[in-house]
Amino acid sequence: MKKQSAHERYREAEQTWKDALHEPFNPIPPGARVPTDFLRLHEAAYAPIAAGRSLDEWAKEALFSRSYGEVTSSSLQSV
Repeated sequence: MKKQSAHERYREAEQTWKDALHEPFNPIPPGARVPTDFLRLHEAAYAPIAAGRSLDEWAKEALFSRSYGEVTSSSLQSV
C-alpha cells in the first residue's frame, strides 16, 4: 500500500484517536450509572498495568496451550 493510500484509508480512525487523546472522556449525562461507557480510548489506556497483566496471562495461556495442550491453573504456575 502506498503511503498516500494509507493516509486516505486511515484518516478518520487517526483523527478519532487524536481527538480522544485530547478529550479522553465523552460527556457523561446526569444520572449515568456506568462511566466506563463514556471512555473514548481503549480501556487499556486508562488502566495500563491491569491491561498489561491481562495480556501477559492471555499470552501465557495461548503459548502454553499451543506447546503443551490443555491449560490448567496448576500448569500455568510453572510457566
